[in-house]
Amino acid sequence: MTEAAIKIYRDTTAVPFELVVVETGSAHFGKAADTYVHRASRTTLVNDINAGLNAASGEFVVQAGNDIFVKPGWLEALLECFGRFSDCGAASLAVQEIGARLAHESAPFITEGWYGPLMMWRRGWRLDEAYESVGSDSDLVMRLYAAGLRAYRNHRVVVLHLNNQTWQGAQSEAYHQMEERAHRTFVERWGQSPLWAATMILRGGLVFGREFDRG
Repeated sequence: MTEAAIKIYRDTTAVPFELVVVETGSAHFGKAADTYVHRASRTTLVNDINAGLNAASGEFVVQAGNDIFVKPGWLEALLECFGRFSDCGAASLAVQEIGARLAHESAPFITEGWYGPLMMWRRGWRLDEAYESVGSDSDLVMRLYAAGLRAYRNHRVVVLHLNNQTWQGAQSEAYHQMEERAHRTFVERWGQSPLWAATMILRGGLVFGREFDRG
């Protein structure tokens, strides 16, 4: 899946980009990357992602996994959000997510909202390592909103997310405990926030920031 995802990322946009690959444990994908970060063992997913953010050199960064298959024009659509809206702090796309009730049809409009598993923001913002994995993207969105920025989704492109298909531990008890810790951390930080984004995330429980669009 990783090989397929990398090929699709490269083949479905006309915009040049730097592919940063962070690989833990194994060392299979160094030749496929423009910038390669190898780590002997994983600490947390967020720590690994931040290592990739530190290595990136572009003005914008995109958090993207090996279980996401993008469609033609994906990078152009993300950049369009920043080009059209001066207050854009994060951009994402519509999604069809396997295993969840999330399925959007391609549509020529942009709404306010976000989808964390594939999201673009300006380099300089990092994920908070108080989160291990889930919840870190929504916390970033909240910090962007607190800074006066907004998140937008371009529905012109729909990506396919094979959720957790490359991680066997996704349904383990340890994973559910991690979700609960993330939820507690988010509530402690943002539970009393007047921002609409926090309200929408908390209404979704542990489904952090996935389908909250406002037309």
